[in-house]
Amino acid sequence: MRVRFLLPLLLASLLALAGANAWADAAEDLRRGEEAFNLGQYESAMTWYRKAAEQGSAEAEFKLGLAYSEGTGVPQDFAQAFEWYRKAAEQGHARAQNNLAYAYDHGEGVARDPAQAVAWYRKAAEQGELYAQRELAADYANGDGVAADPAQAAFWARKAAERGDLQSQIMIAMAYASGKGVPQDFKQSAEWYRKAAEQGDGFAAASLGFQYAQGQGVQKNIGDAYMWFAIALARGYADAQQYRLKFQKEIGQSELDAAEQRAKDWLDDFQKRKGG
Repeated sequence: MRVRFLLPLLLASLLALAGANAWADAAEDLRRGEEAFNLGQYESAMTWYRKAAEQGSAEAEFKLGLAYSEGTGVPQDFAQAFEWYRKAAEQGHARAQNNLAYAYDHGEGVARDPAQAVAWYRKAAEQGELYAQRELAADYANGDGVAADPAQAAFWARKAAERGDLQSQIMIAMAYASGKGVPQDFKQSAEWYRKAAEQGDGFAAASLGFQYAQGQGVQKNIGDAYMWFAIALARGYADAQQYRLKFQKEIGQSELDAAEQRAKDWLDDFQKRKGG
């Protein structure tokens, strides 16, 4: 009788040990693949990645997806990339979920499916994938693959903006300026436009200049407005010129010269911060 009871326990122990050995083998195969890849031995790396993937390694599945997407060590094949991303994504691999969403979003290796793109972007975004958070915000803003929802758009844009994503900083600034998805708050919009402008975005600089010109969320200051319009123009936002010409008539020459100098100093400092 004791033997009968012990057999299931012994079988369970053997299965657990086999599983542990398989995962150890997969980890070693993955390590060898990464070692070969770092040495530029891409075909060898793919062999090891495939061995690890066949044993269930989500990271190896993801790396095979990347390889097929980029044509590294294997012929470029977006359909194969999609299949490997899908395998890894279904195991909860965040970057694979992001790349699978991108494939659905752009019809890369699979028929375009905006709803599936949103579903996978959400899974990746919830795990902290920055690109997924930004794209999910845009999808909610535009109603692409999901019903338009300004509050959800603002929610995800803010998450990505707080991590320094330029496009998301502009998106959340626009939300606060318009009151779409969040209560209208010009102080918040000015702060987010400033963050984006500090990254060199011309549109954000012009938007911040406009808020200085109107006294929205900041103390009205035409000199500061002119400075930001000048910066916006230098950063490639051509529409800033019309605002620059309009408001330069509202300040004296000395203030105009001072604003031009501040813009020049800002641009010089920006170039230094960006490494020349």
